[in-house]
Amino acid sequence: NDLRQLCVRPLVVLDGVDHERKLVTLKKRGEAQVEHLKKLAECKDGREQYDKSKEKRSMTIWSLMVFLEALTDCGVPALRANREADDVIAAIAHHYECPVLTLDSDFFIYDLPGGVAHLSKVNLQQPSESKEFLFRRSRFIHALVNDPSLDGCTEEQILEFLPLAATLSGNDYVACEDVQHLYARGGRATPHVAPVPALQWLLKNQRIQLQTLDEGVHTVRKLLRRQDVREMITYSVSSYAQSEDQFRAVAQRCLSPAFLPEPLLASEDELR
Repeated sequence: NDLRQLCVRPLVVLDGVDHERKLVTLKKRGEAQVEHLKKLAECKDGREQYDKSKEKRSMTIWSLMVFLEALTDCGVPALRANREADDVIAAIAHHYECPVLTLDSDFFIYDLPGGVAHLSKVNLQQPSESKEFLFRRSRFIHALVNDPSLDGCTEEQILEFLPLAATLSGNDYVACEDVQHLYARGGRATPHVAPVPALQWLLKNQRIQLQTLDEGVHTVRKLLRRQDVREMITYSVSSYAQSEDQFRAVAQRCLSPAFLPEPLLASEDELR
């Protein structure tokens, strides 16, 4: 309702079956949630004497079912991807040239024409307070070009190697500790940092002298011993580096006219 009052028609896209490599990440999240619930149970009022900086929202096993029923009651269309929904969401965002509203920082790497709105920065009740919440990759690239650590690197080079640098910085498929020894000083780096250290290693390393993204992926794979990590490097980079044709093909498969009539965005009459 808050979105509709802002003349925005939402489309919800949900993950399907998770990739087997992500099971490690999901297990860690599940264990963390169990520990979180234990601490809450030990508190008298559920929150007393509990460090609020570590608070997390915990959902029951019925939450997804209730959420889907609420979407149906509100008339909000929803799609469920066969596997992870990132590619589908990016393709649909390309199709409609609309922003993606999410908590997932992976979308900062995709080239999305409508940008990314991070949920932590958006106040739907008071949209005027949601300042500078729309992230565009072009601004990110501009900031990287002007980073002193990447002095001499061109915008074209950074764009070319950003998918690989983001992968080497750690995500749901590639653990930072599995790859950080390649580029981090002393073999250690903070997980999920901005991809500057990885970009610096890829673009300013005289020993490897890379020209293309494919060369970069090939070089990184050769430097890694574990085959499973090599495979996830390739999978992650290919997911980030989708072409326009690939986005278009995914959107055509997902956006059946019978399911989701055009246009998704509010019409000019509704905006008036």
